[in-house]
Amino acid sequence: STSLMFSLFNGLTRPDVLPWYTPTKWYKHLSELVTWQLHPTRDMYARVHPKYRPSALQVTESYPTFIDWCPFHALRDKLILMHAANTRIDEIVLDIASHYCVEVDLSKLVRTVPRPTPGYVRLWDIIQAMGDDEAAKQSDLDPLHRDDAAALLPAPDAASIFQSVSHARQTFRLLRMDEGPSLYKIDPALFNMYPELYSPDVSDIVASGTLLQCRSVQLLARIPPPARLDKATLRVYRHFADWALTVICA
Repeated sequence: STSLMFSLFNGLTRPDVLPWYTPTKWYKHLSELVTWQLHPTRDMYARVHPKYRPSALQVTESYPTFIDWCPFHALRDKLILMHAANTRIDEIVLDIASHYCVEVDLSKLVRTVPRPTPGYVRLWDIIQAMGDDEAAKQSDLDPLHRDDAAALLPAPDAASIFQSVSHARQTFRLLRMDEGPSLYKIDPALFNMYPELYSPDVSDIVASGTLLQCRSVQLLARIPPPARLDKATLRVYRHFADWALTVICA
């Protein structure tokens, strides 16, 4: 299936992204999108998440299909009009994804915020703070983090959100980040990087308030890109595709 192929692709070329891939259900939305693109029927279209359904411009223009992976149609249109020929388009789309965020009252997350305060948290920051399963196991076994299993929100301070696996995972659940693009907005810092992408028609997807962050915690600024495809990886991918197709059609 398309979902299996996405899983293999990320497992082979983007292992650092797997902690993002599963909890956000990113694979589900993009699998449905790609399935419709390969088999454009009314039934397949109905399964595509509304955020990923094509705009009128997408239907009429030719452009790099990686743009389709952005869940904001206004940004997709701008990417098509301004960056369709840009050889760095994949980096731009990854920069956009790295700035997905969810708005929240910061007093629900951090005790040092005494009153309701509008803010937002970047999804990629929380994904990194949650760690992978192995990191979580080590954290649970580490006496210094033994209390993490019983940690509650609001956390003592902002640093705890990004240093405690338990606090990070509770933040992920509280903000319902697993519900996908319906809740996501864009960190306004993105438009400092790409001012040409901003206009009044995208204001409704721009987060407001204060970004929750901890500068003392080192996090990757951008979701890692896929590794360069080599012949060995391509061979594995093709063999798996042949096998999957044989099983499905059997």
